[in-house]
Amino acid sequence: MNKTAMSSPETDNIPVEVTSILDYLVAYHYDQLRSIALSPDLKFHYPLFIEFAELLDVDPALAYNVYYKPDKYFRFFDYALF
Repeated sequence: MNKTAMSSPETDNIPVEVTSILDYLVAYHYDQLRSIALSPDLKFHYPLFIEFAELLDVDPALAYNVYYKPDKYFRFFDYALF
């Protein structure tokens, strides 16, 4: 299948940073995400523990941006998860 066949208006508007973050989170933090999603208390604040050194190994560009632009990139993490 080509890229245009898989494209939709919903996915075309997602920033590449969000896609990169979502790929990382699913690949390396699936168990944490699953635990949070299955939690019965929907109002509780659940932390997501991310090892910066691991992120740096996996995606140096993303790690750099998270480190130097946290106010922007932490919002992308929120957007990717919700």
